[in-house]
Amino acid sequence: MILDYEVMLALGIIGFYLYDSSMLIYVNELVFSEHNGTWSFSYPKPNFQFLKKFLYIPNPLTPYRPIFRVFWSVNEINHSLQNKVDLQSFITALHPLRYMTYCLCFLLFFGLPIIVFILNTNSDLSLIFLFCGIYINILVMLSQIYRQKETLGLSRKVFVKLAIDSLACPPFALNLLRKISLNYSLGTPPVFFARHFFPNETFEQLINVLSHKIDDELKMEDKESDRHIALEEYKNKIMSMLI
Repeated sequence: MILDYEVMLALGIIGFYLYDSSMLIYVNELVFSEHNGTWSFSYPKPNFQFLKKFLYIPNPLTPYRPIFRVFWSVNEINHSLQNKVDLQSFITALHPLRYMTYCLCFLLFFGLPIIVFILNTNSDLSLIFLFCGIYINILVMLSQIYRQKETLGLSRKVFVKLAIDSLACPPFALNLLRKISLNYSLGTPPVFFARHFFPNETFEQLINVLSHKIDDELKMEDKESDRHIALEEYKNKIMSMLI
């Protein structure tokens, strides 16, 4: 069965978007997410492993939420938080991109199917207008990013790469906000950061997840090894934060 060009185009948009969203992260890595001032976390399920990394795909329905890649370590110690003003400025600078991402999602995932499948038009003019709207949206996003690149912590080299990827493949532009936040370092050990920013229930879930991850690592370590001792001490330290 040969699929129509329009169907292939729609599937290609979804496929490129999911491909660009996917990441390979280590077992001691987590992904923090922020939405309207509320923080949460997620982590890869151990279903697929490649070169000691696990496949992780952020929620495909939330490209407008910034995500931050963090890793926990037994050597981390409590220290002062990164400047909250800088973090808030960064989050605030991302707000316009959220709305532009909404618009781009509509154009790609609703505008195209409406024109091709519902209106069932044979005119190329409708698609030309649609793609003009898509590229105008992307150019406005890139313009906003360039104006705020210092606040967003982006070098000119990184910005150019983001621009080329987005203009060459519009579905990649859906992840612009995510890529910018992934480039930003929270500058604080994840557990210590979560204790200050996460809701209590979410923080407890994080500690429980880390506790299970540590238990899995303990099973692979000799009980007399320095690594085993360090893992146990780290587990006791984070568990004490729940008291």
